[in-house]
Amino acid sequence: MAKKVCKKCGEDNLISAMVCSSCGGSLINAEIIGTRDELKLEKENICPGCGEKLKEGVRNCPSCGLFIAKTTSHSYKSKYKESSSDGNGFLFFISILIPFVGFISGAILLTSDDPYKKESGTICIVLGIISSVVMVVLFNMFNS
Repeated sequence: MAKKVCKKCGEDNLISAMVCSSCGGSLINAEIIGTRDELKLEKENICPGCGEKLKEGVRNCPSCGLFIAKTTSHSYKSKYKESSSDGNGFLFFISILIPFVGFISGAILLTSDDPYKKESGTICIVLGIISSVVMVVLFNMFNS
């Protein structure tokens, strides 16, 4: 079975894992070990535990019970893309009012594999920077 190897502790993790099960380290750019055939099986809706073919949308393998971290349905991703920006307006507003929150939330969003979250993270950081500069300029104007 293909695995992700943690850079911090060297622990083998499931290919779908985002954090190490041993030390909690990020597995975003972790080395993947395994054969091409094993990686191909995982992309073709086949259980990495027992090799049984899975139906779309299955979260647990019906044969061995293994939890499938990523859904096998492609429609989930498209639904997520449509709704990924729904809560961002509030996050952007908070990034302007409290730049520190914008920096932190932006940094967290930038660690995601989802390009929409990365874009939102970049926007939060930029809004935080702009807001900080405006606040410093206004503070200096009123204190002069």
